[in-house]
Amino acid sequence: NKLSEEYQIAGIGIDTHMYSVCRRIGDETVVYQWNCVWNRDREMEPVLKEHLLASGCQNDTIFGAYKAATAEKHPDQPFYAYDLQAYLFRALTGRLAVDYSTAASGGFFLATEKKWNLAFMELAGVDCSQLPDLLLPNDKVGMLKAGLFPGSENVAAATGLGDGASACYACKHLSS
Repeated sequence: NKLSEEYQIAGIGIDTHMYSVCRRIGDETVVYQWNCVWNRDREMEPVLKEHLLASGCQNDTIFGAYKAATAEKHPDQPFYAYDLQAYLFRALTGRLAVDYSTAASGGFFLATEKKWNLAFMELAGVDCSQLPDLLLPNDKVGMLKAGLFPGSENVAAATGLGDGASACYACKHLSS
């Protein structure tokens, strides 16, 4: 809002390689980041190993898929297959979307097939009713919702692969 008082904002790029995973608790969405304290589950790790490797992740507590698969299951507190980036895009544009690279960093993605690992999500007890649209880095997600700040309905949101790519997309006359 402060920036829109002085500048005409043309685009917002969101790059969130934060290895996060979202969970519903009551009416709220909680985001578990990579650096959240998480107990190792040595018994579950052999089961997780192949699924995580298929996504390009290590068998490690930093990944959202590890957190979801090893957490105590509560039907009224499901984990989702999306991360902070997809959550922010939905809040800003109404579209639940994530780029391939960020999707892979969560651990629920089959990197070589470029699709969601539904078998692993089912094993992990993830709510698959809300799967983000998969986009290429720097793809336009959509226009911001009207009313976020003055002129927001004329601002595009895009995925990013590093701050340089995000900044280029958001800068008028520098990128297509």
